Amino acid sequence: MSLPRRRTSSLSSPEMSLSKLASLRQRSPNPKALTPLNCNDRQTKSDSSLPYGVSPKSASIIVPEVKSESSIPYGISPRNGVLKNAKSPSVKRGHGQALSPTFFGVNSSLKTPPAKSSKARVFFSSKNSARTTPLKSKNSTIAIRVPFPYISRKTMTTTALFIFAAFTFLSKRWELMSMSKILQQLHTDLHDLQMSHGESKNKLFEAYEAVERMERKAELMEKKSRDLQKELDLREQSTVEPKAESMAESTQNLDIVDMKRANEVMVKQVYALEKHIQQQSKREVIERYGPGPHFVRFEVVFMNQLENFRITNYAGSSWEQHGIQKSNFTLELASLDIMPHSVNLFLDMIDQKLWDETVFVHNAEHVLEASPTTFYNGQSKRHLFKEKGTSNVVFQEYSDRYPHLKYTVGFAGRPGGPDFYISTQDNAKFHAPGGQKRLHLLEGGEPCFGRVVDGFSVVDKMIRDSNEEDPTKKKEVLITVIASARLI
Repeated sequence: MSLPRRRTSSLSSPEMSLSKLASLRQRSPNPKALTPLNCNDRQTKSDSSLPYGVSPKSASIIVPEVKSESSIPYGISPRNGVLKNAKSPSVKRGHGQALSPTFFGVNSSLKTPPAKSSKARVFFSSKNSARTTPLKSKNSTIAIRVPFPYISRKTMTTTALFIFAAFTFLSKRWELMSMSKILQQLHTDLHDLQMSHGESKNKLFEAYEAVERMERKAELMEKKSRDLQKELDLREQSTVEPKAESMAESTQNLDIVDMKRANEVMVKQVYALEKHIQQQSKREVIERYGPGPHFVRFEVVFMNQLENFRITNYAGSSWEQHGIQKSNFTLELASLDIMPHSVNLFLDMIDQKLWDETVFVHNAEHVLEASPTTFYNGQSKRHLFKEKGTSNVVFQEYSDRYPHLKYTVGFAGRPGGPDFYISTQDNAKFHAPGGQKRLHLLEGGEPCFGRVVDGFSVVDKMIRDSNEEDPTKKKEVLITVIASARLI
């Protein structure tokens, strides 16, 4: 069923004055019927494109409350309540039909159901999108399309770049904070490791002193045991002895048995201490230098290269400045399961560069011995080894699984260190326990902790120089300079 054609209101004329609007307001039964609607739209190009009742400065429209079709301005339908602009596209209500774009006209033949809501609607849109805002009008509904403000592409690009820069800055700041936390944790771990290393050194020195005391006691007990055994043998040779002497002899025999048992207990305690020191040394090597195998490279300079070289002017300068070419050989250290304590001591020496600018002395027929003596001034560096706590081993660590063969490396002396030597022949018997009869048996053999695996020609040249048969050179001390020694 089509809607009846409504009468044309006298307000449809564009030349309607404000006086007529005022008179219309006076005739209205409800003085609040004329409600302003602020659209906040952009400034239009001309006043002719605005609907009737809309000011180009305030962008507002005043619609009177109407009860009959005769009092409705032209362009306002009492059923659909739609105001149309000639330049805007058609507006769709939620349940009605689209209105054709006219200047101020509404097709009265449209079959539009009556409005379900008596509140006014304002559509803000960009092209075809729209939003609604309710007004306080009771009997009419107004729809007006207002475009969103235009945002330039430059503004959008600048905003996107600012957001991206802010996100990047926050990400980098988060990464920096994470790295700072990790670095702080590493500093803490390093400090704990240094403290643990110092405590281990103190325990090793205490154990070394305890071993020395026990060895002295064992030596005294062994001497007393030998004296008692001699006295016992002399008494056994006598044929006639008094009864009292026989009782004293039995008492002395009991004392000898007790002393032997005590000696066995002390020896077991010494072995237990040595085992503890080995376990502690193995842990330190793994924490500081890794599980191994460990390799050390020595760079050496032969004496014939120094014939035209003024040693007194060296004083720590580089060999390359004097045009001297260095030779090198490599050592592989023993396994931590065999010689952990000796390997730990030698690696500490290498790590602190104590063997730099020292010498190999060719003073024996069966070894090449490294001496902690500065080659260019002849001063000893033993005080530096003592200050660093690397002067010698705590006990004479020896293993039959790593004997003193040719090209092996061992510590010299009892206790061994800091001097070490390279065997130029098979010294398995000479440097094993009991190999040197002038030394005490309990001290064991000399520690053998490494072997040459590369640069045999360099070591052989050192051996040939030490076996030189020139009588003029026999009076001199033959040396080979140790330029540097590094863990590789």
